Amino acid sequence: MEEGRVGRIQPWWEGRAAPALRIRQCSGTMPALTVAGRRAGAALIAAVSSMVAVVQATPIENRRKPMPTRIATTQAPAAVGPYSQAVSASDAPGSLVFISGQVPLDPVTGALVDGGITAQAEQSLKNIGAILAEAGLGYEHVVKTTVLLADIADFAAVNEVYARRFTGEPLPARAAFAVAALPLGARVEIEAIAVRP
Repeated sequence: MEEGRVGRIQPWWEGRAAPALRIRQCSGTMPALTVAGRRAGAALIAAVSSMVAVVQATPIENRRKPMPTRIATTQAPAAVGPYSQAVSASDAPGSLVFISGQVPLDPVTGALVDGGITAQAEQSLKNIGAILAEAGLGYEHVVKTTVLLADIADFAAVNEVYARRFTGEPLPARAAFAVAALPLGARVEIEAIAVRP
């Protein structure tokens, strides 16, 4: 073998139990593999081969397929269009729950709450809390929010209400935007993404 070249790795399926790794010292830049390294490589290949065999032996219909599911509760306003209150990517740990933007509607009356921007922000976050509860989650599971404001001058008031709901570390990532208008004349809309523990 020429100096500086790596030898051919013999595939395990060509009748060998493990790859025959042949590597020479290359001007001090590539150390030769030790016997322990060859054994570790053989163990890795054996483990991967076992996993592939198990997957191939499992009937396709028995393999778990994560399916998105709709989350709905009467404790938050019903969707007023072709969308869900929230969608869970799956019920597995680490899966995401996407909560649609919540305007400050009272779930009982279906009307915007009175009381200005503070009351509207409180109701939007209360609606998010009800949807989170329906999904078996809480504010501490929220990892990202988006706040839409009809007037950016309302940011400080909304932020004060927001800070009372999101208190644990890490706080969710967040974006806040001023928009030309919001549905039903609302002054704030908040959406959230949560992660299942």
